[in-house]
Amino acid sequence: MAKILISWLGVEKDMLNDKLANTNGPTWNFYKYYYKDFKINQHILLVTTNMLHRAKHFARQATDYFGFNIKILPVEITGVHYDLAEIKTKVENILMQYRDNQILIFFSTGSAIMKIAWYLLHTSLGLNTQVLQIIRKEESQSPDKPDLFILNFEKSSIPYSVLIREQSLKSQLKSQKPTPIITKSLESIYDKALQVAQTDNISVLILGETGTGKEELARYIHQNSIRRNKPFAAINCAAFTDELLESRLFGHAKGSFTGAYSDSKGLFEQANGGTVFLDEIGDISPYMQQALLRFLENGEIQPIGKSPKKVDVRIIAATNKDVNQLLNTAKFRSDLFFRLGVILELPPLRTFSNNEKLSIIDHLLSIKAQQFKRNKLTLCKELKTFLLTYRFPGNFRELINLIEHLYIFAQDGKACTEHLPYHITYNPITFTKLKDVEREHIIKIYHMFNKNLTQTAQALGISINTLKSKLKSYGLRS
Repeated sequence: MAKILISWLGVEKDMLNDKLANTNGPTWNFYKYYYKDFKINQHILLVTTNMLHRAKHFARQATDYFGFNIKILPVEITGVHYDLAEIKTKVENILMQYRDNQILIFFSTGSAIMKIAWYLLHTSLGLNTQVLQIIRKEESQSPDKPDLFILNFEKSSIPYSVLIREQSLKSQLKSQKPTPIITKSLESIYDKALQVAQTDNISVLILGETGTGKEELARYIHQNSIRRNKPFAAINCAAFTDELLESRLFGHAKGSFTGAYSDSKGLFEQANGGTVFLDEIGDISPYMQQALLRFLENGEIQPIGKSPKKVDVRIIAATNKDVNQLLNTAKFRSDLFFRLGVILELPPLRTFSNNEKLSIIDHLLSIKAQQFKRNKLTLCKELKTFLLTYRFPGNFRELINLIEHLYIFAQDGKACTEHLPYHITYNPITFTKLKDVEREHIIKIYHMFNKNLTQTAQALGISINTLKSKLKSYGLRS
């Protein structure tokens, strides 16, 4: 088993200037005092592409002096600021190339974000890795050489999702992008989404009722992935016929069908390098399911009237349909379902706790106050009570529309129940009483056992006398 040393070139610590290596820098000192002790076969020196010229000078000088086997690997960082998600994803791909070797990670060089990435990769990939660090000679206990430490990180010391989320929120604050409100009911889902975002080329299927925020979650994954600087293209698959959907997704050649007056690029080609969000994928035909499956298997699209071509996009799909029912009735291909990879399911708003609902409502009131350029709306007690008990069949989308409605019609800054939309007050959601549900269930079990009192009572977990009493009240026994 080969032993590989891998590290970042420390531009400030390892170089004196563009051309001269720092012979008192951490990497040079590791070469000088410890490289041979570890019997290392090769040093993989990572460097950002804009500093590649410095790495070449450093490697040439170190090779001339020590005779080591140094391989330079440039890493392209697309963002202006070093980004944890991008660094982790790209370095993970490099580490996986050497997964059959013992990997020594040199922790003394690189930015703070690069060191967090090293920590995450060391603790999460399950590879044969060790993390090494040296301190400067002037701070060392030994006067003639720097001290060396093998860092033993506890895998549970810093939760993966906490580190990623903190960095994600910092990046979003820098770019002034709005962040989603993540309540307790959504926390685990968004934690999983962040982990999915860090692993490129993994397709995702988001499940959830209409209005639960499937597209928002898809954008969240895109914005926290290394594809964030590339396009995010969304399309509602249910809104198109097969021919139009195929053309919109994959493109077409001029004259390939009636109305094709010129060549057209599809969304997959337009979003090359980015993400394509396919909403309502549960409504597409078997023909289009086969076309998507072909892309997921080989990365090729087939524009209408043209030759196949390779594109690089991540697919995030979504549906509000019952996937199990679609699979059981053969309306959705099982092979396409399994190729979509990770499944994330968003809960309906009615399942949230009252405290969560209040937090969400308050958050939306603040956002809409800024959009409408008005003071934040206050809600009367009766309206708050109504909002906490209303089932919101349209989920978050309906709640957002309701808040906008209140801002329009509550001109005095205080909203009450008289400001609610007409369709809610005129046709409120009706509830089934518990006693009616119990009655239907008992009668169903009673007939299931052919009116046998003993078997029915045992199945219901009640006494025969209680069962007789209830059947009598239902008019089924004298």
